[in-house]
Amino acid sequence: MKLSIVIVNYNVEHFLEQCLYSVRRALKGIEGEVFVVDNNSVDGSLKMLAEKFPEVKVIANKDNVGCGVGDFLFYAANRGWNISGIEPDLDAKSVASNKLHLKIDSPDALPTLPDDSFDVVTMWHVLEHVRDLKSEIFHLQRIVRHGGRLIIALPNYKSFDAMHYLDKWAAYDVPRHLYHFSKESVANIFNDTVFSLTDIKPLKWDSYYVSVLSEKYCGSFVPLLKGIWYGLKSNLIASKSMQYSSLVYCFVKDK
Repeated sequence: MKLSIVIVNYNVEHFLEQCLYSVRRALKGIEGEVFVVDNNSVDGSLKMLAEKFPEVKVIANKDNVGCGVGDFLFYAANRGWNISGIEPDLDAKSVASNKLHLKIDSPDALPTLPDDSFDVVTMWHVLEHVRDLKSEIFHLQRIVRHGGRLIIALPNYKSFDAMHYLDKWAAYDVPRHLYHFSKESVANIFNDTVFSLTDIKPLKWDSYYVSVLSEKYCGSFVPLLKGIWYGLKSNLIASKSMQYSSLVYCFVKDK
């Protein structure tokens, strides 16, 4: 039986390289294949893959929206959820479909989804990429059942790491990120919808990843060390202010 390994990458060239060296060593004497799904990285990841790991099969997404290769859906399915996914990239969609034995829709299918058809909709760092925010929120209101949940993860431009790195803050990610959010702006955007904001939770690991990448944009000679330090500092400050680098907004449809 051939072992298939799928790694998802987004602007973490150094970590990806070290990971692949480890995978290469581990696969010695084992029949296996390695896929890297790259979500439109701009840090040299694709060049590094071509030069150092020609044996790796690369799926290079042209955008960073959707369910990707379906890892989160796979996790949810294994815990008893009936799942559905949307993904614009054809290669990533194919991998997800084969993994999940499920038809993965394209983004243009969103307006065709039935009303009140989902108990939970999750968007992990997706909304900042959506071109028509008004239309997207309209359909989210439509497809979530009354009492259902909407979970949205977003970068927070009021975090310490955002303030520290200014225009070099990696999570601004222009032009891929079309919108930039804070807790106040998210509350305002959803104020006149059928959703009520019930909780906000931190994604604490994001501060480290974003800070390391920001250090690289700043030309740091030790981006890993400095990034970990500022990521930790950002989380320590946010433990009092709740202004974490990324936040997960939990909504319920109750109106």
